[in-house]
Amino acid sequence: MAARARAEWAVRRVRTMADDIIVHGDSLLQDMADACPSFSGRLHSVQHGALGEVPGESPKAPLNSILFFGRIQAYKGLGVLLDAVDIMTARGLSFELRIAGTGPDLDRYRDRLARLPNVHLDERYIPAEEIAPAFMAAAIVVMPYTEATQSGVAAYALAAGKPVVVTRVGAITEVVRDGFNGLVVEPNDPIGLADALTRLVQEPDLAAELADGAYHTAETMLSWSVIGKKTSVIYGLAS
Repeated sequence: MAARARAEWAVRRVRTMADDIIVHGDSLLQDMADACPSFSGRLHSVQHGALGEVPGESPKAPLNSILFFGRIQAYKGLGVLLDAVDIMTARGLSFELRIAGTGPDLDRYRDRLARLPNVHLDERYIPAEEIAPAFMAAAIVVMPYTEATQSGVAAYALAAGKPVVVTRVGAITEVVRDGFNGLVVEPNDPIGLADALTRLVQEPDLAAELADGAYHTAETMLSWSVIGKKTSVIYGLAS
């Protein structure tokens, strides 16, 4: 049995054994109901918290520093981001983009990355103790995903007080709210992505306002106390 088939079988098997299913976003409830009709009435939405050690406030990173973080797979939209980089460069914008991670979609972009002096590739699995420094060294986190359900990267970025530029996919925009803690653009839209990143680089007051919103989100809907209470109710441990 191929690896993908084994993984799909395992997911189906675990679902049949579950009493309830938790998804990370209200908008995902219907998707799961369609996938598992037998779970009607037993589906619950609890947000995805920030995993790992999250730093407190630290010296501010350069306003033009951008981070793309995580495993590089096709749905992460790296090609769209590089198109946006070309647009921003043509506009004369001064910025630095760090791509931190590795993955199967990276090979097709190697030649292109090598020609971009303001893009720095940190190609490796980032160990746990280096995640916080990677986020704190950036002023902006970008997630140009072409599809997704939810993201731990978004949760961590908000907990670190970083404005996030995301695409309107899955339940990500339930967490990253346009104009409050980040900016939302349409997927596969390099011009819109370039416009959003340009605004954050050039408008420090906006970036600071969104950073405040990021901290607020992390301390409220994404706090582990809130997530823990909701999860306890689902498990029947609290009312």
